[in-house]
Formats: sequence, structure tokens, C-alpha cells
Amino acid sequence: MKWNFLIVDDDAVMAGQTSDILKNKRTLEGETVDCEICSSFEEAKQRVLSSRYDLVVLDLQDDVGKVEMKGKEILDLLRDTHFIPVVFYSGHANKVATLETPFVRVVAKGEDDAQNLRAAVVEVFSTGLPKLIRFIQEQQRNYLWEHVDQFWQKSGPICDVKDLACLLSKRLSNALRGESIRRNLDGVESGIAHPIEMYVWPCIGDAIQTGDIISLDEAVYVVLNPACDFAQGKITNVVVAECVRLELCQEYLDLVAQKEAGGDYTKAQLSALKSIIGDNRQGKKVQSDRFKYLPKTVFMDAAVVDFQSLRSLSMSGEEVYRVQRIATLDTPFVESLLSKFSRYYGRIGTPNLDAEELSSNIAANI
Repeated sequence: MKWNFLIVDDDAVMAGQTSDILKNKRTLEGETVDCEICSSFEEAKQRVLSSRYDLVVLDLQDDVGKVEMKGKEILDLLRDTHFIPVVFYSGHANKVATLETPFVRVVAKGEDDAQNLRAAVVEVFSTGLPKLIRFIQEQQRNYLWEHVDQFWQKSGPICDVKDLACLLSKRLSNALRGESIRRNLDGVESGIAHPIEMYVWPCIGDAIQTGDIISLDEAVYVVLNPACDFAQGKITNVVVAECVRLELCQEYLDLVAQKEAGGDYTKAQLSALKSIIGDNRQGKKVQSDRFKYLPKTVFMDAAVVDFQSLRSLSMSGEEVYRVQRIATLDTPFVESLLSKFSRYYGRIGTPNLDAEELSSNIAANI
């Protein structure tokens, strides 16, 4: 794949050296990097608005005698307009050290700076964001020009023109979901759902919706009402199930006790924890459909939904206004949650036959 970088540095010699470092095949193994150089910070602002770049490498100042940081102005412009990862490459790197994130890296010019610069670029690309952005753009181009446009010319209208945006959004939504995106991103294992994949964070919109994970009265709950009821305005009471922190579950407490006693975890103890995570909780008088595991992320602790611990919140009551929305379970995980909830409360209990006695009788009469 070919990547396009913009280098912004008023020192022409330094800019050329930066370009040589980044275009070297050691930067992104197996990939091609093209570098465009810009010596004016004001011109660079126009370029990032009018051209497509996969990464911007910024010096901080066009005059080291001034205190203003022109490079940061470009970052601020990107924050207000569109997303491009940034690497600050400057002799004044300490001035922007606090701005570092996985897609804003800071490298000081000096000793080993070539190696550090390449490492920063690799770190940015290891997030998968440049490839994801390119993937979205290609999906959009391919779908509209190579499918919709050609079909429209050959076979006639597909839909009302007002519905084209909806058609594209559904296509992009499908392309960015589950197994489809796993096949197209490096480092994302096919067939395995990662914890962060289960959630939409932060929540979309201002209103409570199906699958919302909420905080109320120092407890955490998940919303169980069907989505259609919210869409049709039929909700008078929001039904929620408590999400019990994993640290409070007996299976976890057993592991803690074993460790504090200085012993190794037993196979049975690890198996019990695995059964919770695999939504097949085991144990005496335990109904596995009663529980649903929610993995830990940066915005929430690992928890186990308990369908026996329900609460009803009136949409007109004051409780709803105290709710804090944490995240929302994404498709298909929210459907899995509701399906399990329906199975648990929709099951029909019948007395068990005496299988041991009946089988003995059958065997005796063969």
C-alpha cells in the first residue's frame, strides 16, 4: 500500500532529511511512503484542508526566536476540521509532550532521532487508524462509483435519490462490522470478538436506548426494553438488569482467596471463571441463561448481568434524570443479551422424570 505524508518544516535541508528517513523501506516494512514537503506553516494549513494525507509530520516553529508554536496551530486546525494523525518532530518537543496520544506522537530532533522518528510512525500505524480511514474511503468510492453509478446507468434507478445517503450508510455500517472489518485490519484476529468491539462508546444521542449500560445509585444496569418500543414512543417504564461487578462474584473471590493463601489456581477454579466469561456459568442450582458476561474496558469494569435482579424506572420519574449513560451494547451483542433474557424468562418448567429408575426398568425388560 502507498501512503502519503506531509512534512512541514521551514528548514529545507532538515525537511529533505526527514523525507529521506520516512521514505526508507525500514519505516513501514512492505509499504511505500511518499512525502510532500511544505516550508510554510500558513500554506500547510491550506494543504491539509484541500489534500488527502495519511500522516502529517510537524516542526513546531518557523522562527525559533518566537514563542508561538505554528505546528500546534495546524494540529488545532485538524481537530476542528478532520482527522489526520500527527507526529511532532522538533527541537522544542518538550513544549508539546503533554499532547501525546496513540495518534499524536512527539519526537525530539537530536541523537537517534531517525530511529525515534521511524518508531513514532510505526506506533501511529500500529493503531490501525490510517488503514481504517483508507478502508472507509475505498468502500465509499467503490460502492458509489463501481456499483451504484454503473447499475444506475445500465439498469435504471435503484431507489429515490433522497435514499442514496441511507443506502451508503447501511453499506458502510455493514462493512465496518464484525467479521468484515476483522478481515481488512491487520492485527485483528478473525473469529474472535475483542472486548471493545462489544460497545458503542460514548453513547449516541441523548435518550436512553436498548442495550444502554447505565449507572444509577452507585450500581450499574443494562437496559432490556426492545428497540422498537423506544422508536415508537411506547416506553413508560425502563426495565433494567443489574450488572454485578466480576470482583464480587464467588468464582473470582475463590481465585483471590487462593492467591492470598499462596497457592496456585486449581483447574476447577479457572474453569469456573471461564464458564462465566463464556456465558455458561456452572454450579449447583445455577441456571446459565440467567447470566451474561460484559468484559472490562477503560470505561467500565467487568460485570455479570443478572436477569433475576431487575429494576423498573419510570420514564416520568426523577430516577431517569439521575441516570448516567456509560456505553451501549453494539449489534449483535445486544441481540444476544435480549435473546438470553427472553430464553430465561420464557422457559417452561416441568417436573423431571426419574431417568435412573426408568432406564433400569427398560434395561431389565430387554
